[in-house]
Amino acid sequence: MNEEFIKLFFRESPIKVLLCCRQETFSSKIAKDIDGTYSHVVNVCKDFMLMGLICSTKRGRRVFYTTTEKGRVLIKNIDNILNL
Repeated sequence: MNEEFIKLFFRESPIKVLLCCRQETFSSKIAKDIDGTYSHVVNVCKDFMLMGLICSTKRGRRVFYTTTEKGRVLIKNIDNILNL
């Protein structure tokens, strides 16, 4: 497997960030929801966008994130694993 993929997904906060992006939301709300820092959330979101798991739209000063189809499939698989 891709080493970056393993490093990214076997940590708790990136999974929480991805799960928060199920519905359209913005960085500071994600940071508050997962009890993390804004800069960490932005960096994780950038990585997820490069992987094609989330997309962003800018409205005014805020950047909103939501999952792509690929991201929704991954979330469904994560939910299945968590519900074992």
